[in-house]
Amino acid sequence: MPASRTRRSPNSGWFRNAVRNQLSRAFRPNDPYCPPDCARGRLVVVASAAHRFSDIDLDDLNYEHTPYAPFISYGRSKTATILFAVEFDRRRHEARGVRATAVHPGVIKTELSHHIDGRTMDEMFDRLNADRATAGEAPFQYKTTPEGAATQVWTRFVASADEVGGRCCENCHVAEVVVGPVDAAGEGLYAYAVNLERAKALWVKSEDLVGEA
Repeated sequence: MPASRTRRSPNSGWFRNAVRNQLSRAFRPNDPYCPPDCARGRLVVVASAAHRFSDIDLDDLNYEHTPYAPFISYGRSKTATILFAVEFDRRRHEARGVRATAVHPGVIKTELSHHIDGRTMDEMFDRLNADRATAGEAPFQYKTTPEGAATQVWTRFVASADEVGGRCCENCHVAEVVVGPVDAAGEGLYAYAVNLERAKALWVKSEDLVGEA
């Protein structure tokens, strides 16, 4: 979730959003995401509609030159999560038949948001619902934990591998690429999150940064 600028990993100096949602997946000794017995398996990673906050910046992944903003940082890290699934699917599907999918579970009240002041979240969703009311749209509502888990279960056990491989899913279907803007209660995937060339470039750069190339 969005974190303050001080939320850096004490060991690496990287912002924790980047470590959790991007770089941790580049540490692949013995390829833990694809052990020898997982041929024709599936990998499901948890992304977010927050990818709409921002595309990644391949030239400044750790905010060395860009002013830090918590929600932008979180958005970039979730875009990176989706791009990871896209490139993993391309590489492992070609080599071993393993498919990868990113999933937006919806907005759920969990401890993941403990870095954010509760008033900040309430004010954000109050503004969102005011805008949706003006537009004649249904109000935003949190999902329950089972509702949040539904798309992950659907992606892993119900949908066909070819349907969801290399895609991002939401509300138990493959997300549609949209131009935007789309608010937190709406559906839709921004095209930069599934751009094949950027997915490949991020994979290569991440491996280089952690010495796993």
